[in-house]
Amino acid sequence: LELSNIPEMTDKTVVDLPEKLLANIKSLSVGGCAKLTDLTMEHVLKHNQRLQTLQLNQVPLITKDMFMKLSKAFGSYLHELNVSWCRNFDDHCAD
Repeated sequence: LELSNIPEMTDKTVVDLPEKLLANIKSLSVGGCAKLTDLTMEHVLKHNQRLQTLQLNQVPLITKDMFMKLSKAFGSYLHELNVSWCRNFDDHCAD
């Protein structure tokens, strides 16, 4: 699901997506959507724990705690994760 670089995108936009859509995606790209927060990723986790690709580059409001949750939830399913320019991501998030 390609939603990158939409400056107006907010958590509400993602929360309003149909649950069936979220449950069936294998790839989510929200890079450059700087208004998104942990609420967006909580909603995604609630409906999909089998993402293979996740693009969070330039989404600075995602917290370190959320990165840790994502790492645990997606585990071996996630093959590609882009967190470039995410100021809250550090080496401990990938442990």
